Amino acid sequence: MIPGILIVVALVAWPVSSTVAQSFPSRPIRFIVPFPAGGGADLWARVIGQKLTEAWGQNVIVDNRGGASGIIGTEIASKAAPDGHTLLMGTTGTHATNPVVFSKLHSEIVRMLKLPDVRQRIATEGAGPIGNAPAEFAAQVQRDITKWGKVARESGIRAE
Repeated sequence: MIPGILIVVALVAWPVSSTVAQSFPSRPIRFIVPFPAGGGADLWARVIGQKLTEAWGQNVIVDNRGGASGIIGTEIASKAAPDGHTLLMGTTGTHATNPVVFSKLHSEIVRMLKLPDVRQRIATEGAGPIGNAPAEFAAQVQRDITKWGKVARESGIRAE
């Protein structure tokens, strides 16, 4: 976790064709942040976007689409062309809390998170739930805030 938020950077429908994959990315990448500019998610998206720009040799454009607890940006990302040129900065709020609190979400991402085998697939990647109780989860978040805060300070990252 990065400062108290679980960051999920998901390529929306990663290209599967070898021809497409060889030329990827063929144009600038849109990195949707479902929160206003200037917040923690925006800060991390800009840091990650800069690193991806350097690695891919293609611009990564941060597109802040805040509002409705992250639903607006998440919905926009879920409707993006399935060509791998759209990224989404997600948090536990957008991908875990919102689907429970807001029962009428129509996002493809939310639908995918509700599939029965998603937990198994996430576990296969080495991820899993944090703790068995709210207190255990809160303790882990606090440890991560401390750890990532130190990384940010040592890197000279400043939230303004």
